[in-house]
Amino acid sequence: VRIDHFDVQHDEFNPTGTISPTEFRIPYDERSYDIVICLGVFNHFRQKWASHYIRETSRLIKPKGYFFSTMILLNSYSIAQINAGNTEKPFKFAVRDTDGWSQSNDRPLLNVALPEIPLRRTFIRSGYMIQEPIRYGQWCHNDLALTGHDIVIAKKGW
Repeated sequence: VRIDHFDVQHDEFNPTGTISPTEFRIPYDERSYDIVICLGVFNHFRQKWASHYIRETSRLIKPKGYFFSTMILLNSYSIAQINAGNTEKPFKFAVRDTDGWSQSNDRPLLNVALPEIPLRRTFIRSGYMIQEPIRYGQWCHNDLALTGHDIVIAKKGW
């Protein structure tokens, strides 16, 4: 396991960061990894940040390699669960916009739910094939969940 720190700006976790999240280039060799794992990352990102990082990971993964991530995805089912008050704490998402839904205006990146369809498009445009089904999490009242967050596994197509 290798852990590197980069001074990427994030309103919640690194507000004084010097690198824009949409301009950060992950400084590793292209096509050098069999798998990239992002756990608990995308549920703190704005939509455009998530799309940027999906594209960046695609650049790093070898052909036929995998991208494994957890997210909180907005789709017709999860939106209905949110609106019905059936989501688990802290996933209530009172603040809603096209860049993702968040818990509050005070801490907009503490937990973020991202629209699923634009992310699916980003995966496709980045050369990934999502390994269906997406495993939806307990957060949105899914009795078949494997974990709290949604799990997305994607394979690099070439």
